[in-house]
Amino acid sequence: MFTVNILHVVQCYNPPVLGGAETYVRELSEHLALRNHRVSVFTSDLASIKPRRQIRSGSQEIGGVSVHYFKTTHLPSLGLLNILNKAFDRRFPSVRNISLPLRLFSNPQMPYLTSKIGFGDWDLVNATSFPWSSAVLAYYGAKMGNIPFIVMPFFHIGHPEYECYSLFELLRKSDAIIALTHYESEYLATKSIPKEKIHVISAGVNPNEFTDADGERFKEKYGLSDSQLILFIGNRIPSKGIFTLIESMRYVKRNYPDSQLVLAGRSRREYDEYYSNLPPELKSTIMDVGVLPKQEKADAFAAADIFVMPSKFESIGLVYLEAWMCSTPVIGSYSKTLSYVINDGEDGFLINFGDSVMLGKKIVYLLKNDALREEMGKAGRKKVLKNYTWNEITSKIELLYRNVVNNY
Repeated sequence: MFTVNILHVVQCYNPPVLGGAETYVRELSEHLALRNHRVSVFTSDLASIKPRRQIRSGSQEIGGVSVHYFKTTHLPSLGLLNILNKAFDRRFPSVRNISLPLRLFSNPQMPYLTSKIGFGDWDLVNATSFPWSSAVLAYYGAKMGNIPFIVMPFFHIGHPEYECYSLFELLRKSDAIIALTHYESEYLATKSIPKEKIHVISAGVNPNEFTDADGERFKEKYGLSDSQLILFIGNRIPSKGIFTLIESMRYVKRNYPDSQLVLAGRSRREYDEYYSNLPPELKSTIMDVGVLPKQEKADAFAAADIFVMPSKFESIGLVYLEAWMCSTPVIGSYSKTLSYVINDGEDGFLINFGDSVMLGKKIVYLLKNDALREEMGKAGRKKVLKNYTWNEITSKIELLYRNVVNNY
């Protein structure tokens, strides 16, 4: 039996966070531990990076995985680091290799992570995600200890924080790269990254977590039994399309006065400022349920008529897969990445990012067509069960790990 001593490095871990990268690492780590691999996770003492929320540092075992939380230090913001990096990228190409070490100063910074990796006995290190420094620190630790290094960038194509020479340089130096979609793989190959290093392995869901999903239970708890529900789950930041979604409710409400927009997830300063300036009639369309525990999150997906997250940037979007597991159709934004995930007109719709009128019309169209919603939801569920379960994903990554270790 092939078993290895694996180290995963990620910017945040438990308690549960909403980011796709953090969820991916947690699920992968626990599934690999179930297959008798020794799995450790090195992470920061942050429950979230934006806003910065610290938790207790130290070690604990979670789901069969040994997790160590490193203390973080307060260093310059990522925005400032991007300005400095781009200065080296564009204006000083002869010395731009300094941009990779410079990336070490992007948050969260864990001063002892590199040495802990370098002096460990790991068979391989798999680090994520861009644009945080944890992946860069992990690379230097792996090189210090002569350990195979894999990186999962969760690359948001077109996002200014990702389009940086130092991060492409890290990919070129890695032993293998995990891309979530074929488009991500094709895009990275245009950055002088050898194609043979890039392996397309998507994200997954656990079907058993949705077996007991009860939409009526969710509706009853929040008094929504007579409403058409439009659901958003995620961080409330502009790039997730949250403002566009709220504006689209003007049109939706005119056609469906009983419709309700349910927002789950963490609020952010930009959203709080935006919400405070909304007129009362638009505020009344919004129900904020905060961060939901796992079972209630599944109930919310089952209760929703439509799941909407019209993001500008996504590496894959785990929440779309979760919605489909409850046979709920989805709406996202046009992008090369999401076009590989959402089949427009088959299991959901895609809209132009920022187009609240187009979004409102798509929502109303789906609310008017019960049969289409059911058909799209079933198509999405079928696709997830065929291609996006954690058992399938774990088997693919396990094979990659074997090949990397054996060929190092």
